[in-house]
This record gives sequence, structure tokens and C-alpha cells, in this order.
Amino acid sequence: ELLEDLIGTGEPPLRLTFMIRRQFQLVARARALIERGTPQKEVASRLKVPPFVARKLEEQGSKLDELELERALALIQDLESGLKGGSDLSDELQVEMTVIGLSEASA
Repeated sequence: ELLEDLIGTGEPPLRLTFMIRRQFQLVARARALIERGTPQKEVASRLKVPPFVARKLEEQGSKLDELELERALALIQDLESGLKGGSDLSDELQVEMTVIGLSEASA
């Protein structure tokens, strides 16, 4: 429903893709820093996010293993390629299919 709302507002699919990619990249970076024993305050500083966001990223990262994060980033990369002309599907359908794939990757 949130995705439909964003698409309905006229938000360009590439911008949605950028926001999704950025979130997964932050989760992956936070997870890597935490696995190396980096204190949460430093994680926030390095990622240039507020401490409460760093905590959320840590929570999200704990729910995904490295393989799931890699798969998610690959799905997003495929979406970006498709949106830039590499697919015959509509942009909205490509975004929806990727979001479904991402939710399956994190289930």
C-alpha cells in the first residue's frame, strides 16, 4: 500500500529505487561495522546518520544474513538496469516485482 501511495504521488520510479538501494546499502554497511565491533555511536558517525537511525539499521541488519543482503542489492541493481531501458515491463511493475522479491529475500 505504501508503494502504491508513493507511485500514485508521481514519485519517479528511479527515485524510489535510489531510496530503496540507499537503505539496503546502509543496512549492509552498518552490519559490517557492527560485526567488526564498532561502537554504535561510531557507526552513526561513519554512516552520517543520527544514533536512533543507526540502531534501526542494526535491527534491520540482524534480520538479514550477508547472502540475503547481497541478493537484495543484486535485485535492486537489476531494477535500476530495467528502469534505464533494459526491460519491456512498465516501470511501476518492475518496482512492484522488485519489492516483492526484496520482501521474499528478507522473510
